[in-house]
Amino acid sequence: MKKERVLIRFRPEIYECFELEAAYQGLRVGTIANQLLISELNKAASVKPEHCVVFGSEDYAAIPEGKRSNYYVLPESKDIIEYLPEQTGKRGAKPINKQVTFYLMEDQLETLKKIVRIQDIRKSMDHGQIVTYRFAVLGLLLNNEALDRKPPVIH
Repeated sequence: MKKERVLIRFRPEIYECFELEAAYQGLRVGTIANQLLISELNKAASVKPEHCVVFGSEDYAAIPEGKRSNYYVLPESKDIIEYLPEQTGKRGAKPINKQVTFYLMEDQLETLKKIVRIQDIRKSMDHGQIVTYRFAVLGLLLNNEALDRKPPVIH
């Protein structure tokens, strides 16, 4: 089966999470990033497409009490945009955003396309055509515990 390539740039702090996890598991950064994304895609695919909702949306508010475990909840667009790579660095210098190449099977790519449509972020589509997967990929990865952005606890 042919795999589709999806290239995404990440902010240094997100890429650092991949590096830490890769060092911990003794694998390459790209391998870890692919495993994390595929894990989240599988979680999203395991629920019905109508059970993938964006946090804070009307669909999220309509989830029956006690049924949240049957849903895959994506972060709000403002939370995703907060972690997008910056276009310019300090004093106009190019920022140090690192790129990861994801390799997705056809069914995984279809799930990713559904996520893009569920998120409905204006910049990701143009006249109904998907132009970028970066919002969807980042939203899925932010759900993974490996990218948990809580500040460390100092004892």
